[in-house]
Amino acid sequence: MNLTVSKLYFSQTLDGLGGDCFGPDKKGGGGGPKAPANQNLKAGTNDPKYQTLAGIGGDCFGPDKKGGGGGGGPKAPANQNLKAGTNDPKYQTLAGLGGDCFGPDKKGGGGGPKAPANQNAKAGTNDPKYQTLAGLGGDCFGPDKKGGGVAPKAPANQNLKAGTNDPKYQTLAGLGGDCFGPDKKDGRGGVAPKAPANQNARAGTNDPNYQTLANVKGDCFGADKKRK
Repeated sequence: MNLTVSKLYFSQTLDGLGGDCFGPDKKGGGGGPKAPANQNLKAGTNDPKYQTLAGIGGDCFGPDKKGGGGGGGPKAPANQNLKAGTNDPKYQTLAGLGGDCFGPDKKGGGGGPKAPANQNAKAGTNDPKYQTLAGLGGDCFGPDKKGGGVAPKAPANQNLKAGTNDPKYQTLAGLGGDCFGPDKKDGRGGVAPKAPANQNARAGTNDPNYQTLANVKGDCFGADKKRK
């Protein structure tokens, strides 16, 4: 079996894996679970190979599971279409909440914010009930915020390109043609990896230019890898 991907410079294959990579030596004595011969059959109720509810009696939620109330737990009403009464003790209602649950005692002296009588009106510029920018002068971004008053300015002609050595712009003008030159390569005399002449060819099993599994034997997951 040879699994490779074309047009890749580094290919990992399974060429050196034998057909026994998951063979008998990987099984635990051969006595593991097996699928039934007829997989369309249903398991028997008392089949010991399957976990069923055969031993659970009808009283699994019977009287012995209830509290000491002698079976007096909550019951559904006879007529489930009726609404619970306002003061029915079997239900949790809001009957005991008076109309003042959010009343004056919850307010801070009764002087909390109120909606304006005319909600379509705009708030006044200096209305103390609203947070506005009325107190911000025109100099909120003025000269005192600038570094010496010399802030960057857009060029007069914004359609022009910046000059190669213009100090106002960050360019690659100072990068020479050898930014990825020989001094960046390892000690192989500048012999960097190259694409093969025929990129449609498959890498050979033992080609040293590629990473393969050619030297992986059939015992790569063998007995020495198992827990004792």
